[in-house]
Amino acid sequence: MKKSAYEIIGKTNKYLDARQRARLKDLGVLESLLVARMVEELSGELEETEDGRIKSRKGSVSIGKSIDRVFDLVEEQGLPNLLAKSVKDIRGTLDFNARYYQKLTTPKKDSYADIRKAVDAVMRRRLGLDKDYAVNPKGYLGAIGKTERAREEVKKMVAKAVAAGIPMAKLKKALRVKVTGTKDTPGVLERNLGGFVLDAYQVADAVTNREFAKRLDLKYFIYSGGLIETSREFCRKRNGKVFTTEEAEKWDEDSTLPKTKEERDSGVVADYNPLEDRGRWNCRHRILYIPEEEAFRRRPELRPKS
Repeated sequence: MKKSAYEIIGKTNKYLDARQRARLKDLGVLESLLVARMVEELSGELEETEDGRIKSRKGSVSIGKSIDRVFDLVEEQGLPNLLAKSVKDIRGTLDFNARYYQKLTTPKKDSYADIRKAVDAVMRRRLGLDKDYAVNPKGYLGAIGKTERAREEVKKMVAKAVAAGIPMAKLKKALRVKVTGTKDTPGVLERNLGGFVLDAYQVADAVTNREFAKRLDLKYFIYSGGLIETSREFCRKRNGKVFTTEEAEKWDEDSTLPKTKEERDSGVVADYNPLEDRGRWNCRHRILYIPEEEAFRRRPELRPKS
């Protein structure tokens, strides 16, 4: 395989990692703003009794509305900016992959411009983006702009604290931990939206690789990405190795594939596309297609016997 193609792989890996980290950092900034406004709002809703316990001035409904106002502000002003950055990053992913395949092989039919246009259209449909890259609120990326689960977590915590009558200082501390997290635990936005952010990049990368491969008639790939301390067994035994698309179709039969409780109980793996989902949730590996000669060099047994 050409050295220039290898160089693009390395640059793409670094790009994806840096962009994902940047978006998680953005969520952290929003969490800090969220908790500051939340404390301000709740200070007007709660009061301390003489023995230092908190009680509601206006009732639980009013407290819930205060929490909603803060989350509404984040949805209206903070998350749209994060979404816009994510969309820009995703377009960059397409650029990197287009360059990789252009270095890798020569199209037999359409020009690279036509192939790239077709790949772009498929990726946009998968992620819920229109032709101008605007986000469809009901599409895949639209989920990043919604905070229902996060706000319900906070409402339940505050309601429980008020019912217990804990001191105001203790509530503020608990609120900060719940919303911004700790060194070892994610905050409420990262916990509820971070997975969508990370997976969106992986989906964009997987879809564009798959669509380029279809149009360039590439049937072999490297399970690329390296290993980290938390890498799962499913990925460990595939990392850096060459596979065929036919072999990947049987990955749902692998006992080490991460599964939901329902899948473990039923024995049926649902909603799994190996060439897109790889090792499933939060998997950092990439499916990188390669020419058949490169595949034969790495796995001589794949070469057809004459």
